[in-house]
Amino acid sequence: YYQNKYGILPEVIPDIISLIPTEYSKPRSLPSKKIPIRFLSVGYWDGFKGRKRQHILIDFLSKVSLSRDFHLELIGLDDDGIVELKKLVAESKLNQKVTLSGVLSKEDLINKYLASDIYLTATTYEGFYRQIVEAFSAGLPAIVYDSRMVVSDFSQCATVYHILNSEAGELYH
Repeated sequence: YYQNKYGILPEVIPDIISLIPTEYSKPRSLPSKKIPIRFLSVGYWDGFKGRKRQHILIDFLSKVSLSRDFHLELIGLDDDGIVELKKLVAESKLNQKVTLSGVLSKEDLINKYLASDIYLTATTYEGFYRQIVEAFSAGLPAIVYDSRMVVSDFSQCATVYHILNSEAGELYH
């Protein structure tokens, strides 16, 4: 298709999941209550009206009272996304609890998955959502936004169906 339409052959980039050493491990237990829960979310930010919605995670965590301390790391952001989300983090008084990072090397990303406790996403729609499969492969349970009520095409609810089929996490509204 790409060769006929555009005159190019795409380069195949292998999935990072194949490099994670703990393939399909069972979810890990949370660390001691003395250590903050380490939430991780991976993906670019596509704005306040976009589908990735990392800003929802920041807003939510600024308003809830968790029974223990936490740290949220957002990875895969571009420079503009980091600038905008940094403002929201400051307004939410979460400077010490949220880290914003750009694109990481494969090895660094794998290490982030392995060092985290829970994968967290507010994405409204995805056709596959490789990041959650990577998280599961690293043994992370996931907390996922239940997007079935906001999309017209359920084939775009990959995150939801990954949770329902694997039972490796929880859905929220």
